[in-house]
Amino acid sequence: MNGNIRNAMLVLRIKNGEAELTKELIVNNYDRVYKYIRFKTGDEHLSYDLTQEVFIRLINALEDYREQTYFNAFLMKIARNALADHFRSRREEVSLDEAEYIIPADVFEDVLSRKDAVRRALMRLPAEQRDAVLLKFVSGLKSREIAEITNVNVSTVKSRIHIGKEKLKILLKEEGIV
Repeated sequence: MNGNIRNAMLVLRIKNGEAELTKELIVNNYDRVYKYIRFKTGDEHLSYDLTQEVFIRLINALEDYREQTYFNAFLMKIARNALADHFRSRREEVSLDEAEYIIPADVFEDVLSRKDAVRRALMRLPAEQRDAVLLKFVSGLKSREIAEITNVNVSTVKSRIHIGKEKLKILLKEEGIV
């Protein structure tokens, strides 16, 4: 059974009074949300905090979930909104546009590591391409789910993923990875 169906069934059971299944729903989806937020923020502790915030929001929003909606898209839209709210709340310190391109200090700790080189390359992609690539390859979402999250059509998502991958290849060559 695919993850969307399994998660949708869990949500239905939770909504019908089986609140103890909430833990299973969180465990099934925690890594996907954390990895997406970690790539976006580059900060381990902040990522844990924001991931917790996402699941609090999810629990509060379960009544709004409709079975015809892909659960993964529903969840990742909450994660994306939590990130946007976080960056918006820091607006006094850094503008939202600048926050999109901050490369955290911990990224530079090990300049030669592959992980850091990939993160730097990702941060150099335009925001729309970076989001599409991260949602596809880090969160494992399908193009139609990404389209639902980002409010664009599926062909635009596929284009962003394709162009993003091509740019990443070039950037990773510059980093000496490929």
